[in-house]
Amino acid sequence: MDIKYVLLGINVIVFGALLAVYSYLVGSPQLLGVSSSIILVGLVLLVLGYSYVEPTTSLLIDYSRDVSRFASLLLEDLRLSNILPSTYVDGGRIYLVLSAAPPSSIRDLSPGLNVVGGEPVLLIPLNDVFEGGVAASLYEVESRVREWLVGEYGLCSAIELGGGGETLSVRLIGLDTRLLGGELSPLNPIDTMVITTLSGVMGKGLQFIRRVLEGSEYRAEFRVVG
Repeated sequence: MDIKYVLLGINVIVFGALLAVYSYLVGSPQLLGVSSSIILVGLVLLVLGYSYVEPTTSLLIDYSRDVSRFASLLLEDLRLSNILPSTYVDGGRIYLVLSAAPPSSIRDLSPGLNVVGGEPVLLIPLNDVFEGGVAASLYEVESRVREWLVGEYGLCSAIELGGGGETLSVRLIGLDTRLLGGELSPLNPIDTMVITTLSGVMGKGLQFIRRVLEGSEYRAEFRVVG
């Protein structure tokens, strides 16, 4: 199994679900059919993750970029195209939230598209908090995040964490060049994997304060919200 392509399949399924929500809002059965096809492709990619071979890498990366461009158009219609995701932890599960005004709580929200105070809120349930319990120190957080982002996902070659208390900073060095190529799109794999991995290890919700991508180096600062 190659976890990177399992995650890619999950991302494609998320994009398909987003399209399904949009097709429902505009009342388009044609778009609903397309979203079903995208979700099916995502399921196929999940299976490919278990039988990964190197020649499929370029195809999967290109496909992810194409789907990301399409999702960006849908997010523009929802006024969410320039919004960085947040995470919430509730009941031992991680939720990814995309909203211009992140809600104080997600307990009254349903998975998918919600409207809170006139603003769209996209709520995406993800995996449970990672096995091994919640990390008790910054050193343990860094060690376990490195294990996932460098060892399991192959996202980068090195990682540095700083801060503590209500803020946390992260620096990724030597990003996989196949994930680079201009500006980061909404819900891109780098932002998504970084914030969800940190939340899973810490057992807390996070909000982006800022994020910078320079060459093959990624730096971000988060506010701890849970």
